[in-house]
Amino acid sequence: MIGKSPPAEEILRRGSEDLILASRSARRKMLLEMLGVSFRIVPPPEDPPAAERVSDPERYAVTQALQKCRAVALNQPEDSPVVILGADTIVILGEDVLEKPKDEDEAFRYLKQLAGREHTVITGLALHRRGDGREVTGYEASRVRMAALDDGTIRRYIRTGEPMDKAGAYGIQGIGALIIEAVSGCYFNVVGLPLARLRRLFEELET
Repeated sequence: MIGKSPPAEEILRRGSEDLILASRSARRKMLLEMLGVSFRIVPPPEDPPAAERVSDPERYAVTQALQKCRAVALNQPEDSPVVILGADTIVILGEDVLEKPKDEDEAFRYLKQLAGREHTVITGLALHRRGDGREVTGYEASRVRMAALDDGTIRRYIRTGEPMDKAGAYGIQGIGALIIEAVSGCYFNVVGLPLARLRRLFEELET
């Protein structure tokens, strides 16, 4: 007889602290809820400034995630038993950073650039334990190939509204799945929260 699976908190090797998700992302919320992890959402007052080009995208994504963590931590009591999770997902094409499009024209430009090509999706992660100030960081990178798209297909996709709040102007977990041909690496990273990497970060936090 197979025993009952342990709750996700045990697999994550989390301590007794409450978990705060420092993000407005509906996808990250969905993934944590999928695991059955207990958490609350406290988004940062504002997102850190975004860059259009970077030479070290991994460091950039981690720095963005850590800044979100620290912004939320400032509003928590110093002795508060909480761990704050920050994440930042970026799409990289060459040295260009394709974050959330500002408008439909920018979404069109992003998708036009990505169509028929491979790109990299990087999610920076940061955990901040408020009680002792301990921080751990990491990142995950995946390669994604988008299908070749004509202008009409791109405009029809933009009209769905899905691209407007997502890095790279597409959502692989939604209608955007129709335009993605292949993913090499962690699928959940492309969604916005690499779960296996997150588990390893919690282990590091507890050691």
